[in-house]
Amino acid sequence: MTDEPFGNATEFPILTFDEAKLAPSWGYVFDAHWLEPCESVVSMLWKLVWINRLAGHSVVAHVARHIVDPYIGIGTTLREVDGKYLASVLGVRLKTIRQSVPNPISRRTASPVLRYCIHCMARGYHSAVHQFDGVYRCPIHATLMETRCRRCGAQNDYRIDARILDAPFKCPECRRPYAPSWSSFTRCRRMRVQERAAVTQVFIGC
Repeated sequence: MTDEPFGNATEFPILTFDEAKLAPSWGYVFDAHWLEPCESVVSMLWKLVWINRLAGHSVVAHVARHIVDPYIGIGTTLREVDGKYLASVLGVRLKTIRQSVPNPISRRTASPVLRYCIHCMARGYHSAVHQFDGVYRCPIHATLMETRCRRCGAQNDYRIDARILDAPFKCPECRRPYAPSWSSFTRCRRMRVQERAAVTQVFIGC
């Protein structure tokens, strides 16, 4: 694994997007290599929305298993998210989508509010592990998990709704990035082997 950056998003064409199908009319949509181990489903959708300039409400309506109000949204479990459909949209295996939600085998409960590591957010990454109750420090950076926006103090629900998706890697209340140094996940290096191992071990309960 190298430390080379992903590249600049400005290299990609501006797309015409067919929201009725949640698919591109032509050209590039998503690079599965932008996803890291145990990346949360919200983080995945943030990347999809950001790179394609999608409206959050259209994404919620398509990834939900049932008809929902996109501004009320859905939870982040596979009972509510259409995992097979999302896997096909992102071009990843269903296993990758299953790792984007808390592991039911571990019997760990997930926090209903967004919990994040500011250093992970700076590189456009949020893990399902960050939502585990009982995980107080990021397994990669050993920093304490945060639950409030540093600017406005808002504590936001961990859900998939239009309001949250319309603010990729930002507080949906004040629109400030959760990490002040965040610029674009497309320019960040891939996770190192030790970092991948650290987050995966916590996910599987080692």
